[in-house]
Amino acid sequence: MKRKQLYIGISVLIIILIIALLGWAIFIGQQQQRLQQETEDLGYFDSTLSTPTRDREGGLFNGAFGNILNNNDNVSKSAPDEVVVAKPALRQLYNLPTAGFIKKRSNAIRFVDKATGHVFERDLPDGTTTRIDQTTVPQVQEVLFVNDGDGVLRRYIGEDGSLITIYSNLEDTETQNASLPTQISEITVSPDENEVFFSQQTLQGSTFYLSSPDGTEKKEISASTLRGWNIDWQNDVLLVSQKASSDLPGSAYLINASTGTKTLVLQQLKGLSAALSPDGKNILYNYNGDGGIPILAVKNINSGKTTILDIAGFTEKCVWSPNGVSFFCALPNEFPEGEYPDEWYQGRVLFSDSLFEIRTDTKQIAHIISPQAEYGVSLDITNISVNTDGNALFFINKIDQTLWSITLPEEVEGVVEEESGDEEGI
Repeated sequence: MKRKQLYIGISVLIIILIIALLGWAIFIGQQQQRLQQETEDLGYFDSTLSTPTRDREGGLFNGAFGNILNNNDNVSKSAPDEVVVAKPALRQLYNLPTAGFIKKRSNAIRFVDKATGHVFERDLPDGTTTRIDQTTVPQVQEVLFVNDGDGVLRRYIGEDGSLITIYSNLEDTETQNASLPTQISEITVSPDENEVFFSQQTLQGSTFYLSSPDGTEKKEISASTLRGWNIDWQNDVLLVSQKASSDLPGSAYLINASTGTKTLVLQQLKGLSAALSPDGKNILYNYNGDGGIPILAVKNINSGKTTILDIAGFTEKCVWSPNGVSFFCALPNEFPEGEYPDEWYQGRVLFSDSLFEIRTDTKQIAHIISPQAEYGVSLDITNISVNTDGNALFFINKIDQTLWSITLPEEVEGVVEEESGDEEGI
C-alpha cells in the first residue's frame, strides 16, 4: 500500500514538473513572438507643422505651467496663433517593457527587454532593430551598460529574494558571465564607462566599492553606518544621497573617487534627491516644500550658494545638458494629493509630464513639448538621458516601461546659445 502511494506521489510530481516546463516553454515562445513583431510606432510625431500655439493664459500652457510656482515672468512666451513652428519629434523606440538602455556613440541605441533580458540595438536613422544577445535572464529589474554598450550588467531577483548582478561581455561571446557580489543596493557607472561604483549592505550598514565592471579588482572606498543610498558620478566626484522619503530627512555627500574623501553638501532635507552637473560644480536637487510638494533647487559646490527654482518636480525626471548651464526636466502637469516621493516610487501615483529646459543662471524656462495635450500620449518620464550634442533625449515611460525619444529641432536645441560669463554658475 505504501509503495503504491509512493508511485502515485512520484507520478504527480512528474506531471507537475512536465506542466511547469510546458508553461515555461509557452512563456518563452510568447516572448520570442512578441520580440519578433515589428515595434509599434505610436508616434513619429515629427517635424515642422503649421499649428495653433497657445499662450500662458490657457490651453496647453495652463496645465503645463501649473507647477511653476512663482517664476512665470521667466517663462518663454509662445509664438502668435497659426504660425509655422518647428516641433520636437516624439517617438516610441520599443513597445515592450525595457529594463535599461544606452545611447551609443554611433547613431544607435542599445537596450534590454525586461521580460527576457535579451539585448537589442536600434539604428536610429532607419529604425531597424537587431537582437545583439539572447541570453535569457527573466524579469530583469535594472540594467547598466559599460564601454559604449559593449558590456552589460543585468540585475534580477534570485530565488532566495536577493538582488543578483551579472556582467556580460557582448563583444566576446566566449567569455562567461561574471557575478558581482550579492546585496548590492545601488550601482552606477563611471563617466568613461570603464568602472562601476556600488554600495553593498553589511551588518554594520553600507560599504562603498570601486571595481571593474565584472567585479574584479574591487577596492573599498568608504563606509557608512546607514543603508539605502543613491549614487551619481561625474568627473572624479561621486555624489551619494540617502534614499528619499516624505517623512525622513536625508543628506548628501561628495566622495572623491580616488581618495575616498567625504564631504557633506546637503543636510537633513525631506524627500531629498540629487544629481551632479557634468563638470561636477553644481548639484540639482529636490526637497519637500510646503504641503509635501517637491521643489527643485541648484547648489554651487564651490561658492555654497543655493538657488531655489520655485518649480515643483523630481530630480529623477531631470537631466543636465552637456554644457552644464541648463537642464531638461519632465514636470508633472499636476500633483495629486499624496506623500512624495513615496507614492510615485511605489507606483500609487503616475504622472503625465511636459518637458522643459531650464537655465540655471537666469532661471529662464523654455517649454519643449506636452505629449498629453499635443498628441494624447501620457508619459511619466523617468531614467532620462541626453546625447552629447544636447539635441535628443531618451527615457523610459514609467506607466508601461516602454522606451521613447524626443529629438529637438534647431530652434529648441537648448535655451543656451553661449556660455554664461559667470565661471561659478549659480
